[in-house]
Amino acid sequence: MKFINGCITLNSICNLRCKWCYAKDTGYHTQDTMPLKVAKYIVDLCKGLKFRHLKLIGGEPTLYPYLFDLIAYTNSKQIKAGFLTNGIMLNDRYYARELINHGIKHISISLKGCNPQSFKNTTGMDAYEKVITGIENCLSLDASVVVFIVLSNENISDLLDCVKSLYRIGVGKFRFTFVYNFDTTPGYKEYIEKTQPRRLIETFKSIYGEIDCITNHQIGIFPTYPACFWGIDFIQMLSSKNQLVRGCTLKDRTDLIFDCQGNLIPCSAMYQIKFGKLYEDFSTSDELSEYCNSNFVTATYDKHYVTPCKKCSTCMYSPLCDCCSCQWTNYSFKQLMLSKK
Repeated sequence: MKFINGCITLNSICNLRCKWCYAKDTGYHTQDTMPLKVAKYIVDLCKGLKFRHLKLIGGEPTLYPYLFDLIAYTNSKQIKAGFLTNGIMLNDRYYARELINHGIKHISISLKGCNPQSFKNTTGMDAYEKVITGIENCLSLDASVVVFIVLSNENISDLLDCVKSLYRIGVGKFRFTFVYNFDTTPGYKEYIEKTQPRRLIETFKSIYGEIDCITNHQIGIFPTYPACFWGIDFIQMLSSKNQLVRGCTLKDRTDLIFDCQGNLIPCSAMYQIKFGKLYEDFSTSDELSEYCNSNFVTATYDKHYVTPCKKCSTCMYSPLCDCCSCQWTNYSFKQLMLSKK
């Protein structure tokens, strides 16, 4: 397999408690913080694999106590580091300036609600205005900002006003994804009734044109659900406008993900599945490259990337389909498609 990026999970702690986040099952333990020595070792491995980009992930990466040291180290290795943050720490202008001074000129911020109330409903924290201030700090320091918004039926009615206000203060690019609650306890009828994916998708499609116009077409959409659930015509239109964003590491197999202990995992949400251990299965870049191209690793990805239907493998629209495999733990493809009716 040809991995081209590295992903380093720096921690599992977070200053929010998003009710749909997979990380809630980690317990947000402070001891799950990667030692700087291990992080630097992984950077060296990625350098040996000729990776040019590293994604620093969490938890919440801005809470990593050695973040600036690690970014400086990646810079010294001519590797570009980037991360997605909830933006709360950027409320501190000094912190935002330090990030930018360390070469992070393009900042991705995940906004967990479209107004203070929906933000609090999702995260349990009254911190919406802190994130907005953080966005304004970054923009005033001449950084470019991409705002990611996870959409649900709780916040989508306020999406237009949110996008308008963010665009007015200088946000130039937006990314939208659709909520998947990593909760396997409800039955499929209960889950679908509660999340109402069809209603969510149809509401977004009804306001897409206005959002596209407001943002001067600078949007990207992670579809989350199958292309046929969206409607092939709509997905093809997004693709033709370069607005369809791929995000499944299981399907694309371009991002090599390390957890807080340096173990390899196939997907951040599948953090319990460890298929390679640092210092045991590999210690050098050459050993890591050989290991990643082994039959065992290929079989691991094949096992956990689940296509929802047998017909998917021969579907002509498969290249446009980037649905999250995790959702099939709650319902089947047939059950999801029946919900359209």
